[in-house]
Amino acid sequence: MTTKQEVTKLLSDIGVPQHLLGYRYLREVIVLCLEDQSLLRGVMDGVYVTISEQHETNVTNLERNIRSAVVSAFKGGSNDTIKAVFGNNYTKRPTNVHFIAACVYYISEFGKD
Repeated sequence: MTTKQEVTKLLSDIGVPQHLLGYRYLREVIVLCLEDQSLLRGVMDGVYVTISEQHETNVTNLERNIRSAVVSAFKGGSNDTIKAVFGNNYTKRPTNVHFIAACVYYISEFGKD
């Protein structure tokens, strides 16, 4: 399974709706961060800028679209997968950066079959 396929599967299992633009952005951000985890330290300054330029949008729109995708997942996603990725003690929706970091960690630790 490729990295992109693993990220696609995890986002689907969490319940991120694939029709949302934020889904595509999330997938790209997570793939880049899996390739180089040091990017997690500067997601907004580095990765967001790179992806927003590739899609001819701005960082604010990219971040808003990602937030919408995360909110949708936490409203109607799979509680079992959310608990597996974010822990049993999640009480509210994570920030975009926390969501990305948790997905990167989960795939890094448990994704490679």
